[in-house]
Order: sequence, then structure tokens, then C-alpha cells
Amino acid sequence: MRPDRRFPKSRRLLNRKDFENVFREGRKAVRPSIVLYARAVPEGQEPRLGLAVSRKVGKAVVRNRVRRRLREVFRLLVPRLLEAPVEVVLVARPKAAESSYAALEREVHGALRKLGFLDESGHQA
Repeated sequence: MRPDRRFPKSRRLLNRKDFENVFREGRKAVRPSIVLYARAVPEGQEPRLGLAVSRKVGKAVVRNRVRRRLREVFRLLVPRLLEAPVEVVLVARPKAAESSYAALEREVHGALRKLGFLDESGHQA
């Protein structure tokens, strides 16, 4: 039996108000394939992710692939983010369609390091 790999709703930003709070109160890091917005939230809350992948990225199949990859990058980061929870909004840029999983992972890690949410070794700051 394979482990549960689903991304639970409790870890998602689902409504416009949540996204706007991250955009307004958070900080921003720009990378070639993504724009990452992040804000710290009170301890005891879970890290949460919101995704924005527009039609500029590609057709539905491509957009869904980008979403799955970004969700998986975040899912694997969650254990490191539990000590100081953060809400993250990832906005995919058109270059994300051509990027490999490894490249997207490097960009997300780099953006979180730039904003001070991960230390240089990739662990929680």
C-alpha cells in the first residue's frame, strides 16, 4: 500500500481574502519561473499554500502539471516549515511550463531562503 500523497484542504489557501492577506502582509521574491509571496502566521497554525497558474503558462494539461509539481515541492517542505508556519502563494510564470521539477524546487527553496523562511542548508530558519 502506498503512502497517502494527497495535499489536504487544511494546507491550502482557498479564498480570495486569504490570498489578499498574503499579498498585502507578506513579502515577495521573484524567480524566472515563479513569484513567491510569503507571510509568517502565528504558531500552532499549519503552513498553507495557494497557487495561481494563469492561461499564459499554457493549456490545461500544462497548467495542471505545473500545479502538481509546485504542490509536491511545498508538500515536501512542510515538515521544515512546521516550527515557524508560513502562508505561501506561488504565482507561476510562463517559464514554469518548461521547467523541470528540480528547477522549480530550486527556485522555491531559493525564494524562501531569500525571504528568511529557510536557512542556507535548506532547513527552517
